[in-house]
Amino acid sequence: MAKYYAKKVKQQELTKDELKVLSNIPTKDVLEKYKGVQHAFNKQQEMENYLVKEANNFLKKYFNETLDIPLKISPRMTSILGLFYATRNGTPIRIAITSTYFRFEQKDISRLMSTVFHECVHYVLCKKGLRYFDDDLVFDMILNR
Repeated sequence: MAKYYAKKVKQQELTKDELKVLSNIPTKDVLEKYKGVQHAFNKQQEMENYLVKEANNFLKKYFNETLDIPLKISPRMTSILGLFYATRNGTPIRIAITSTYFRFEQKDISRLMSTVFHECVHYVLCKKGLRYFDDDLVFDMILNR
């Protein structure tokens, strides 16, 4: 997925459920098919529909899940590219992607898809009741694969 920044990951041991999820993750580059692909979207809804379709393909292929929450373009997000929202008790709410992607003609949508897939990993781990934050070991290992 995205080139992941170096950070200190919490010292943790993986649970059986986390190991099971990790065993299904490929070591190949899942963004390969998006590199160099140009895609311009005429309407925000068109972009959202495309992202939901690609997110569902990704989730089905690697996690046997579907996206059951809204994925929306957010004009309010200015300093981050994407955000996964969940309740305090770990119920997924929505995924927001910055509208910066929508405002500019896409030269290469791999960065956009990297952001969407990153947020999808948060979502699927949360949905399965596993640790899903950026500094959790299982999350970090999935992204590094």
